[in-house]
Amino acid sequence: MAYRLLTLGDPRHAPHPDTDPAVYGYYRELFALRRDYPELARGEVLLHEVECDNPQVFVGLRRLDGRVALAIISLTDKPQRAKVTLTLPQTAPAKVILLDPHTAEKTDAPASADRRTFSVELKPFQVLVSRISE
Repeated sequence: MAYRLLTLGDPRHAPHPDTDPAVYGYYRELFALRRDYPELARGEVLLHEVECDNPQVFVGLRRLDGRVALAIISLTDKPQRAKVTLTLPQTAPAKVILLDPHTAEKTDAPASADRRTFSVELKPFQVLVSRISE
């Protein structure tokens, strides 16, 4: 019985590759980010340089060769709003340009006056990435 459940996926957390082959295409798009954002694959993980006020949203930074990439991921099936705070030594850009790798849509997130915080609206399970320094 346990094997059957594993092969059918979890109906409460769909889609699963066994039930929807399009899921492979979605993950292929995410993994392709490594070409344009190599710091996401190989960079130093920065654990204390970013904060988020929403526990349903994961934020992370990685740095490689002077470039810093930001990843924002909604962990829920409901739309989310999050305030992201950067505590990097350098100033963040006046506006963060966020890319949705699935739709290729870009969204501007204007930073606060001190260039440390910005707000973002996320769709269910949405992934957004940005390079915040060169």
